[in-house]
Amino acid sequence: MSSAIVAKSQLPSAELLKIIIFNGLENKVKPGYGTKAAPIPSGAFKYIADKNKMQVQMQKLKNSYRWPDGQPLDFSKRFSTRNKNGDGIVDCYTLVKPGTTDTIRLFVDPYKEEASYFVPEGLVALTTPILAKELAPYVKQVEEIDAAPDAFALKETKIQLLTYIYQNMGTAPFIDPDMLSAAMADAGADQGLKTHLGHLYMISKFYAYAKDVKNPKQYAYDQMKLAFQKFVKVHPEVKTGDLQTIFK
Repeated sequence: MSSAIVAKSQLPSAELLKIIIFNGLENKVKPGYGTKAAPIPSGAFKYIADKNKMQVQMQKLKNSYRWPDGQPLDFSKRFSTRNKNGDGIVDCYTLVKPGTTDTIRLFVDPYKEEASYFVPEGLVALTTPILAKELAPYVKQVEEIDAAPDAFALKETKIQLLTYIYQNMGTAPFIDPDMLSAAMADAGADQGLKTHLGHLYMISKFYAYAKDVKNPKQYAYDQMKLAFQKFVKVHPEVKTGDLQTIFK
């Protein structure tokens, strides 16, 4: 791996923000938006046969908006009801601001999708400064993993990170078959090692997005190579198959 210093930003990349919020979200409050008369068209149930895509749309709903002070929204209180015209179903989320009794009812149409999205009254759009604050503890965890002599031993920390990524952003943005296939397909390498390296790739690409590192794919691959080198030093008995050649 090159010893060159990697430039890092204090804010996440605009690309990461684009990945996790609604496509076409305008940072503009629209009166009546998110009411029963004008529900937010999440489009999640348009993809009911594709659970991954459905989850992505639901994550975009969760990620797109925040309370004015930047706190995340809790979408756990939900019920379904008839839409304004009585010819369809909409979901209603009761949002309660943490530490207060402030409440907003947000109506969402999971069967429709649109090219433009707006901000409901009482909320704000997610921005990179807000996202940076939310990601800070997870960025710190990645840096702890990178600094550890044996990152393989930090299983609990890796699980916490991967769970956060999966539940809030999905895994698709952090998996690149063209960068991973050779190593993951090596039948002679220990499966536990390959799983560890695949996880490190995902975590490193997440970090690259969170710190706006240029070329996230290459950064993640270089970090995976470095993780392999550190692993074999601590676990010299492990079966590495062709990984030494692949990571040359």
